Amino acid sequence: MKTEKNSNDNPLPKRMIHRVKHHAKHWFIPHEGNNHQPHALRTRALKIYAYILISAKIASAVFLFAAFPNQAEYAAYTASTIISLTNESRQNSKLNALTSNPKLVQAALNKAKDMLSKNYFAHTTPEGKRFWTWIDSTGYDYAVAGENLAIDFTTPEAAHSALMASTSHRENILNKRYKEIGVAVVTGAMDGVETTVLVEMFGTQVAKKTPVAKVTTPKPKKVATTAPPKQTSTAPKPSTQPKVQAEVTALPKGDFIQQSQEKFTLFTGAAVEVWAEFKNTGDSAWKPESLKLATTEPKQRESALADASWESKSTIASLETEVAPKGVTRFEWKIKAPDQAGSNLEKFSLFTADGTQVPNTVVDFEINTVAPTAVAQVQEPQIETQAGAPIVPETASTPEIISQEVTKQAPNDIVSKLMNFVDNFYLGVLLFLAIALAINIFVKIRVQHAHIIGQTLAVIAIASGFLLMKFHFLQKIAPAVKVLGKIWFSV
Repeated sequence: MKTEKNSNDNPLPKRMIHRVKHHAKHWFIPHEGNNHQPHALRTRALKIYAYILISAKIASAVFLFAAFPNQAEYAAYTASTIISLTNESRQNSKLNALTSNPKLVQAALNKAKDMLSKNYFAHTTPEGKRFWTWIDSTGYDYAVAGENLAIDFTTPEAAHSALMASTSHRENILNKRYKEIGVAVVTGAMDGVETTVLVEMFGTQVAKKTPVAKVTTPKPKKVATTAPPKQTSTAPKPSTQPKVQAEVTALPKGDFIQQSQEKFTLFTGAAVEVWAEFKNTGDSAWKPESLKLATTEPKQRESALADASWESKSTIASLETEVAPKGVTRFEWKIKAPDQAGSNLEKFSLFTADGTQVPNTVVDFEINTVAPTAVAQVQEPQIETQAGAPIVPETASTPEIISQEVTKQAPNDIVSKLMNFVDNFYLGVLLFLAIALAINIFVKIRVQHAHIIGQTLAVIAIASGFLLMKFHFLQKIAPAVKVLGKIWFSV
């Protein structure tokens, strides 16, 4: 007696697995059922692969040329976006936004062009020219300046992500002393390879000295008066007693206004010039020699940063000129790094001649002292500018390569994501065809169809050619961003 087979005996998961195996065998395994011609490698399938490859290449090229028709528009867009991303990062850290300065932009552009024309990627040119030389040539009078370099990037998001991923560059971008920025992006060839160079110039201009306010008091006019008639009195004259009034000198009032760069990295024994400005907020003038600038906390102690030009190891100098009420005076002096590496925080304040500290006049400087042998792999002699300020050493002598995985994390980087997707798509197709062809050949090595092998190799050649073929200049740039250790310098 026959029994009807229940459909529940063959549940859906088993049926699906059986169907997948059946189709996979027909698509990839040569056997008698498919005439030893896997469906994945038949002419119709290979034509579809070729059409998809061609369409993907055309679509990606059209998108790139629509986004960046030429290198000039790409450079302008990238520079503008870099500034926006920089300010966004600074504002997230509660710092002031930077404004673009035309002189810094020109300095950055000149530096970028020089690197491409002379085939180098460094803060210092092959002739020994340092980065601030480019700033000086534009007439930008800076109190502090810095430079960041990046190369081999395709989008501003990728470049900024790479810079922020590097500790030294992040510190440069988030330096609270900077007020202005200049960005230049130039494309060209370096070492025979197409690339894009980014130069960021940071700076703060020297504050103009505020003239001392002059206060003049008009002389009183003489007024003729008539003496009243003398009166005679018989009242006894009161006894007179001399009045004694103690002489009280009011404590001068003042405020700390501004200072030069407050943090420095110096070689042991090197000296740097600094300055600080103070305002007379009282009602009486500050007389020469009535005030002095000395160390504080604790007050008037010997400083480890004292220079030979100081009056003593605790006192820098005394006031030389009179400062009227609401007037401003500037003290300029040198700070000398100790002979041993380390970090020193020194605070200064105004004091009266008798040693009383003037409130609200404290200013501090931080000196990080390093030994010359620990600065960089390539030793360079210490150089001084015309102002006599020492060079702050580079924090890296060779480019730091930021992994492609970091730059892929950049938000809103549609261009990079598109190019990565297209490249990965071609690699996937190549891998798929290579595996399918290998299975076709080695499973039934005695039974082969020449047209299957020939057509598959032709599509593999198309995919390989499109992967290597770069229509747009951005596609010719290496995927990993290289950045160079920051330099910052102050006068």
